[in-house]
Amino acid sequence: MLEKKSVFIIDDSSYTRNFLKEILIENFNIVGEAGDGVAGLKGVLAKRPDIVLLDLMLPKMNGDAVAKGIMASSPTPILLMTSLTDVEIEKSFDILETSVVDIIKKPAELDSDFSNRLINKLKIVSNIKVYKLSNFIYPSLKTNPFRNKVFTVLAIGISTGGPKVLKAILPGLSKIENLAVVIIQHIEKDFEQGLADWINSYVDKSVNLIKNNIVLDDSIYIAPFEHNIALKSSGNNIKFTLLPKNPGQINHPCIDAAYENLAKVLGKKLICLQMTGMGNDGKAGAEVAKKYKSKILVQDPETAIAESMPKSVLHIADDILTLENIEEKILKLTEKQ
Repeated sequence: MLEKKSVFIIDDSSYTRNFLKEILIENFNIVGEAGDGVAGLKGVLAKRPDIVLLDLMLPKMNGDAVAKGIMASSPTPILLMTSLTDVEIEKSFDILETSVVDIIKKPAELDSDFSNRLINKLKIVSNIKVYKLSNFIYPSLKTNPFRNKVFTVLAIGISTGGPKVLKAILPGLSKIENLAVVIIQHIEKDFEQGLADWINSYVDKSVNLIKNNIVLDDSIYIAPFEHNIALKSSGNNIKFTLLPKNPGQINHPCIDAAYENLAKVLGKKLICLQMTGMGNDGKAGAEVAKKYKSKILVQDPETAIAESMPKSVLHIADDILTLENIEEKILKLTEKQ
């Protein structure tokens, strides 16, 4: 029998801590808890758990400072719990960039749906790589705008560890003109607009949450949680269309559906880039896209925070890339279009 992963809980509500212990005890070993940030940081450094479950808004020391303290001293996978105030959403993406592995929305009512999602996320988070905060260095990206000869679409399928990686590659990619970037990032419901706003703060293109009938142009697009995305021709334009989720669909948004639906309209004008994440969402969609002559690029699993998603597409990859190589490869592909 496999040994249970150990969890340290940091939340200022004793009711919430007791609820969390009750639902997690069957699958995890609860090694400690704290009701404020200072006690939480001390407890994590003393107990060295496999995972930290961390509330963002805490007395004495906020969750963002606790996360940075943990990652600077004893790198540990951290799952952040947060509500939906604008301040909390903004802080969530800021610390996802540097120290937190994933986010879960903490509802007003702690129910069975939250319990199931939490257990699922903790199992995923417990299996990923983390590094000391000072060890993550963004690649050196080009700064000169480049005009792509033919309009091209880059679809990025990404999950666990995504915001940190997107912050590393999007500033450079956003300088390539005539390149639309469609981001299919597994995310919690209602966090998509926060992700779009956060990305908009550091790129050169406009960033839009995908809605029905918006025109595909030289911008960055974020796939929504509630729907799958597709394209349709409309006169001289190509527009996005939103489709219902597939029966039994697990991942939101769905990378498989996005790759397949975009490839059917764009063919060789589509580049699929499979990046960090757990599971194999994107594998089936990339296999279909390959049949439509789309290019399939994969982040080197050795450089991914979570390696199973990029590994799932290696068998059909046209190229395997480190973060430092992505911009150069996209430039070369767009020059050949």
